[in-house]
Amino acid sequence: MPLSNLAKFKLKPVLAAGQTALGKNELVEPWFELSKAQNPLTIDFSLGYNDRVVSQIRIAALEYLKTISRSA
Repeated sequence: MPLSNLAKFKLKPVLAAGQTALGKNELVEPWFELSKAQNPLTIDFSLGYNDRVVSQIRIAALEYLKTISRSA
């Protein structure tokens, strides 16, 4: 049983489990800024002995405010 599942009190035996998250680089840096330094995308997954894949995708709330000034 993967330790990541034990930490979440998921006691059902699985073949494999893991977590992945969006890596921070210059291309996605604005997403990290909009999510207030939280990882904007994380995925937990597990593969059961019955070939069943269970996944959970979390998208962080983003705060975007654009001010438009109009001069007349």
